[in-house]
Amino acid sequence: MKRLCVKPTVKLNIDSPLLYLLIALCGINFLDGYFYLAFITFFAVVLLRKGRVVVSGNLFLLLLFSLSMMLFGFSYLYRVNGVNGLLKCFLYPISFFIGENMMERDKDNEKRTTHIILIIIFSLALHGILNMFNNFVTGGSQRNSIDFWTQSISAATRQACLFVLLCGAFFWCFFLQKNRFIQAFCLLLVAAMMYYNTVIIASRTLIILIIVGILFPLLLCVLNFSGDKTNARYRVLLRVFLAAILILALYLVLYYTNAFGFKRLIDSSNLMVRIQQGFFRDKRNVSRAMYLELMWKYPFGGNYLREITNRYGHDILLSALNTGGIPSALILLAFLISFIYQTVKLYLMRTYSFSFRVLVFTLYATALIQFALEPILDGEHWFFGCVLIFSGAVNYLIKHPEHQSGTARLTETESDEG
Repeated sequence: MKRLCVKPTVKLNIDSPLLYLLIALCGINFLDGYFYLAFITFFAVVLLRKGRVVVSGNLFLLLLFSLSMMLFGFSYLYRVNGVNGLLKCFLYPISFFIGENMMERDKDNEKRTTHIILIIIFSLALHGILNMFNNFVTGGSQRNSIDFWTQSISAATRQACLFVLLCGAFFWCFFLQKNRFIQAFCLLLVAAMMYYNTVIIASRTLIILIIVGILFPLLLCVLNFSGDKTNARYRVLLRVFLAAILILALYLVLYYTNAFGFKRLIDSSNLMVRIQQGFFRDKRNVSRAMYLELMWKYPFGGNYLREITNRYGHDILLSALNTGGIPSALILLAFLISFIYQTVKLYLMRTYSFSFRVLVFTLYATALIQFALEPILDGEHWFFGCVLIFSGAVNYLIKHPEHQSGTARLTETESDEG
């Protein structure tokens, strides 16, 4: 009798759908479990690479930052969350490791990184949409609304954080790529975001970021196409202009005719109330001044700054300063400087398509603005982790442009006309 040999139909490798699914679950913060999902994804990546892992200087910098946070914030972190509080410090190098080690030699790493970026952007935004429906079902109307997974009150800044990267990808989705499904899905998410922001969370940051997410890449396109004889920049400008006119006209018609109760909705919204109370009134600078004054008295963190001031430090560096002290803040500052340098370096590289470089540049611009305005490490560590996942992939692209498959590269003309 002949022995039947059944060959496996699915071969697990570093480009496995399983890893993309795990990243999507991290992005949507499934069951409020980013911490556990990131560790599961990390071990899956290590196993699939069979121990042949990639490490870089930025990864070591993040590892040093995590060790510093754990060392100087030990008593505070252990008191609040026990061993988990200490282990969560290592989410940052682990997240970076995941993205960096999903890249391979002689593969279309640009396309792979784009997939990772889109999965993270849309997963984060879907979490925000789940929160929106959850609040409408429960009748919530306060800015600090209910999170879908925990069913507990979630700060407006935390809710807005879910849409930050969507703001950065908005222009790319509509004007620099051709996939109609991505365009339609992005339009749906952006419309829901604007509605949710108007009615419930009333975030000033999101309004700033959606403007940056349009004007910043538009400027890059104009500069890039300045010597283009095919008038590519005028086509992009025309598309943006027509889209802006259409949106403005639709808004005015709906508002002044009060169609579907639109005028009443806008006038009674949290955003309008906040505008009337002083939209640009900001207490962040007060918090910054207090933190900077007290940091010399408490140079090694331990959450003393927040306990004394009874305020969050609305800045990722102040978050690090509060928990891990001056050493942790300096290490994080060094990483962010490297982060900015590498962003500029990627944009200047011709190995990768122009549209991809604009996407990454704009995403980092919006992420850095968010880092400068909110206490990321105190309440939105999962957002920093998601940014670090695709940052690891981008870091690999910068360090190893020679590993990009030559047949996969797009020409400038092909990408620009999308």
